[in-house]
Amino acid sequence: MIETAVAFKGPGARFDSEAIVAEVRREGFAAVSGVFSVEQCRDYCEILEKAVSKQMASGGYFGSRTTQVLYNYFLHDEKLFDLFAHPLMDEVMAALIDKDYVLVSPSARNPHIRSDLPEGKKTSGEGWHVDSRVANVATGTLYQPSMSFYSVVALEPFRAGNSATRYVPKSHLRYQRPPSRDAEMDHLIWEADAGTVIFFDSALWHRAGAATNDSRWSVFNMYGPWFMKPYFRFAENMTREQLTALPPKVQKLLHLNSTPPANEGKRTGTLTTEPVFD
Repeated sequence: MIETAVAFKGPGARFDSEAIVAEVRREGFAAVSGVFSVEQCRDYCEILEKAVSKQMASGGYFGSRTTQVLYNYFLHDEKLFDLFAHPLMDEVMAALIDKDYVLVSPSARNPHIRSDLPEGKKTSGEGWHVDSRVANVATGTLYQPSMSFYSVVALEPFRAGNSATRYVPKSHLRYQRPPSRDAEMDHLIWEADAGTVIFFDSALWHRAGAATNDSRWSVFNMYGPWFMKPYFRFAENMTREQLTALPPKVQKLLHLNSTPPANEGKRTGTLTTEPVFD
């Protein structure tokens, strides 16, 4: 397990979100074990495996033979909403960003070599990188302080031998992108049990480990302030009926409470107390 000052006290105990936030700001990440049960994780993995098969059969995007990726993974089953709209994630992200924060980029990932799959397409995450925006291209300086943060759910154990994510300690404090994706640098490895959630600063230098023959499903959710442009137009993937039936927290995270008005005749503010569907 990753060494961290934040720990789950046992069934029924409350997570210390203030300690988690302090750890993220100081160390660049905080790992919290026991957020999801092993049984829950197993069920989520079964759903994701079926989704990969469905995507492949329909000619949709599934990542590649070496790394399976499902963007907008929650569209495959509403049971997966809890993987990005969990109460602990809400407490932490509201403190790290603000109460109107939104989902920017969601993906489920498995760096698993599968000879039974077609070649597929190139996937992201390889090589040393950050997911913060670069303020000065010439110098590689990032915007600071960070505006976006991740919650990563380890649905299967993260281990050194199964491509667990690599990171450079406290590199988030540099506010600088890595000199090269292929650079050799001292780093550590996130090792975590299934059910652990790792919160981290998008300015932290990190990269995926090399794919292996072992399955290692995880979910990467990036969040940002309400004015940050999402990677996908989430609402357009659902019907009006589906959108109105979503839990209020999910509606907010999918930008339904921060949709810009068409013009001043509609309204002059972007943030709304109720979701906007058109």
